[in-house]
Amino acid sequence: MAHVGGGRVPVEHRFFGLDKRTLPYALTALAVFVLWTVALPWIDGRIGWDDTVAAGERIQLADDVTFAPASGWGLVSGLLTTDSTRSGQRSTQVVALTNDGVQFSAQRGEWDGSPRALLDQIEKITTTEAGPDGFELSSKATTVQTASGATGVVQGFRSPRVEGLIAAFVFDGTGIEVQVVGPPDQLAKHTEEIGRMISSIRQEDAR
Repeated sequence: MAHVGGGRVPVEHRFFGLDKRTLPYALTALAVFVLWTVALPWIDGRIGWDDTVAAGERIQLADDVTFAPASGWGLVSGLLTTDSTRSGQRSTQVVALTNDGVQFSAQRGEWDGSPRALLDQIEKITTTEAGPDGFELSSKATTVQTASGATGVVQGFRSPRVEGLIAAFVFDGTGIEVQVVGPPDQLAKHTEEIGRMISSIRQEDAR
């Protein structure tokens, strides 16, 4: 990680006063939020997933960052640490899992600031795009530490139909945004699994 502060964004990275490096993060966060606000949350309950996660598997968030998904969740996109591709690709830009109408998604991108600065920019853009009636922050940003000792920040949000959280981590110049969204009752049902998935995020030793 480079600098940790949330100082003024360099002019080459600014777009209408916002850090344009966070636009992909925010647009993905907004897309997931809109999908689960507009689409019926029970859709995935009616789909028979061929690719469900087994106990002990791990997914690549970046080439050197992984996490342990909860067993039984449907893998929509992403590569397991045991997957092998013809191109040699080890990780995908976006990882998505789903279960009982709850979506767990993660996106990576270049980021040389702090996790808090990344979270602030994602939420600022998402709130602006979704509008005050569509996206409302429901809790203060708090520090979260994974089992491996990685430190990030997390903040809750809600809308009339769904609730969720956004978490941000930074590993050696790579920002990781995690978003979890779904109906309140299903989020409550899977709270422990979601917590364990976030806690399992870790940076692997160079191979």
